[in-house]
Parts: sequence; C-alpha cells; structure tokens
Amino acid sequence: MQESCARRTRYPYDPVSMNVTYRQVVALAVPVMLANISVPLVGIVDTAVMGRYASPDYINAVAIASVLFSSIFWAFGFLRMGTGGLVAQAFGKADSDQIALTTARSLSLATVIGLLIILGGVLWFKAGMHFMAADARLSGLVFAYYRIRLFAAPITLSLYVVFGTLIGLQKMRSLLLLQLLLNLCNIALNILLYKLTDWHVRGVATATVISECLTLAFGLWLIRDHLLPIFYRWRELRDKFKQPAAFQRLWQISRDLFIRTTCLTLAFYSLTALSSQQGAYVLATNTILIHLLHLMAHWLDGFAHAAESLVGYAYGRRDKAGFKQAVRRCTHAAALLALLLTLFYAFFGVELVRLISHDPEVHRHADKYLWWIIIAPLIGVWGFMLDGIFIGITYTRAMRNGMLIALACFILSAYLLIPLMGNHGLWLAYCVLMIARAATLALSYRRIEF
Repeated sequence: MQESCARRTRYPYDPVSMNVTYRQVVALAVPVMLANISVPLVGIVDTAVMGRYASPDYINAVAIASVLFSSIFWAFGFLRMGTGGLVAQAFGKADSDQIALTTARSLSLATVIGLLIILGGVLWFKAGMHFMAADARLSGLVFAYYRIRLFAAPITLSLYVVFGTLIGLQKMRSLLLLQLLLNLCNIALNILLYKLTDWHVRGVATATVISECLTLAFGLWLIRDHLLPIFYRWRELRDKFKQPAAFQRLWQISRDLFIRTTCLTLAFYSLTALSSQQGAYVLATNTILIHLLHLMAHWLDGFAHAAESLVGYAYGRRDKAGFKQAVRRCTHAAALLALLLTLFYAFFGVELVRLISHDPEVHRHADKYLWWIIIAPLIGVWGFMLDGIFIGITYTRAMRNGMLIALACFILSAYLLIPLMGNHGLWLAYCVLMIARAATLALSYRRIEF
C-alpha cells in the first residue's frame, strides 16, 4: 500500500537538484491571487440580498455576525499556516506517511477547537455583542445568523487544514478550485434561498454552512491519495499518529502563530479604533484606505504562499541551494508586483476612492492621505515574503517574537506621533509596524540552519 501511495504522490523535482523558475513561482502565486479576489464577492452578494428587505437591520445583522465569526476564525488561521509548512517539508522529504499524519493531526485539532467554540458559543456571542451598539431586534437577528454558523465551526476550521495541505503540496490550482466552489456555491444558494424562502439572515447563514460542507467534502476528496495511509495502514501508523512529540510540535507551532495572528489583528483593530477618534470623515477615509491595503494583501499573499510551499519543500529536502533559489525567485517576483501595485495606486488610487465614496469631503481627506497607500506595497512586501518563508520552515517562534516587537513599536509610535501629526502620524505608525515586522524576521533569517 505504501508503494501505491508513493506512486500517486508526484514530486516535482528530481532527487539531485531543485531548480525553481520564475514561471513556476508565478504559476503557484496566480491561483492564490484569483482565489483571494473571489472572497469579497460573497460579502457583496450577502449585502445585496439583505438589501432587498425593507429594513436595514438585515444588512447590519449579517455585517455584525460576519465580523464576529471573522474575529473568531481568523485567530485560528494557524491551522492553515502550520499545516502548510509541515506538509511542505514532508513533501520535500517524499514522506507520504508524514503528509497523511500531519493532515490527520491537524484535522483532529481543528475538530476539537471547533467543538470548544460550539460549547462556548453563547459566551463568544455576548463578548462580541458587548462592543456593538445594537438594540434588541438587531441582536436577535444577529443571533439567528450566529447560531446556524456556530455549529459549522469544526467544518470551517477543517477547511483551513485542507487549504494548508494543498498549499504544502503545491496544488494551487486545486486551492483555487476549492475557493471558487465555496464562494460560487455560497452566492448561488444565497440567491436561491432568498427566492424560495423567507429565512432572511438564516438563509445567508444556511447558504454559508452548506457551501462549507460541500467544499470540505470535495477538498478531502482532492487530497484523498495523501490520506490513504491513515485509512489502510492505521494499525501500523496509529502509534506514530499519537506520538506526544508530534502533537507537542504541532501545539508549539499553533501557539506561536496564534499569538502572532492575534497581535496582527490587534494592530489592524487599533488602526480603525484610532481612526474613529479623529472624527467621522477621517474614519470613513481610513476605512476606504484600509480596503485598499486588503486588496494589496490579497495580491502579495500569492507570492507569500508560493514561498511557503517552495521554501518548505526545499527545507524538507535539506537543499540549501534550492532554498536560497526559491527565496530569491519569490522575493524578486513579489518585489516587482509591489512596484506595479505602487504605480497602480499612484495612477488610479484617486479614481478608486471616488468609485467607493461619492462624498466630496471624503475625497478631500483621501487626497491628503492616499500617498501612504501608494508607498505601502513597497514597505509591506518584505514582511509578507518573510512570513511565507518562516511559515514554510515552521520557524514560528521568530514570527511570534517579531510580531510582539512590531506591535509594541506600533503602539508606541501611534502614542507619540498622532498628537504631533494627526492622521499622518497614524499612517506613519502603520509603516513602523510593517518595517519592524520585516526587520525582526530579517535578523532571524540569518540564523536559519539546515
């Protein structure tokens, strides 16, 4: 059986040398970019469907509930990142058993965390709604959506694991296919349930849950060959699966990435909170500019994911030359993309702001602060790439420590600069965050050992 699994697992490089080309880097990055771009479509359709009801409460309820779930699930993004790095390394070693065991351990962890989220569901809801100024009717609508999505938590987190496995295996086209299936099913079911039922927010939640179930089933089918050792050789692999050292390693990676992601989330939350203290127009302007930052992140993430899979593969093979080549190729491609994004925002940023908002006062504010977004890709690309590299080699402690330092630098900078420079000081503090994030990882990069 092990031999048949090995035959099914196709390794993209010969055993002697790993030659990474720019064409391969782009081929890995582009599907991720396309998958990322499809994500906002679901939110747009959700809003459009709820907008057909008479009260704006339906739109607001879905928006608030979506933020609650995003806040919860975003913190557990380590299930994707940690799985991707470990699978990439096992892929580099041509160890099909380890690929199966890593995926199975991560799926079991995702299931346990998902069940804990369900058990603490009411507490999560009360804690989240504590910060929302919502009346009783709006809270009732939010909870109607929330309780349906809540019971799919193990499914949602298991999807993260499947995504991570596909990235580790360099199957980016399959990742794109899964993301498109998830989003297009969600959109179609949203429209269908709106036409056939009067479930309003419950229909939106149900569409999401059904889409996630279908996508997880298809995703498990896509990686079935890499899970076969678990099913056909369970007696032989059972002791390996239960090894305390393996779960301890997975826990360590998960803990470090959880702290790192929480710090990054706090920084972006602070960016919005500090914007709100400067008036309604500054908040509206910065909200639009933050959307442009997210658009940048969706694109740069493509090369970060490519670096994660290629670098992890080389690290698993202990191929130092291939590792350095993968780092160079991915970094060169990402830097070129960052330059193109900077030019795009320089030439079309004003038009994008006016497309999103028709308020002349917002336009006036945006004209003053847009140049921070123009330079953001050139400043942020290095942190994105180093994140991808460190995830691939699972040097998560350096990521954790670096983000703790970067968050401290951001808070100190904001405290000192906002009173002196206003909103310009806030955006300068954001640049300090990105520079500190990259600088700390760059220092740790020199300590990577093979």
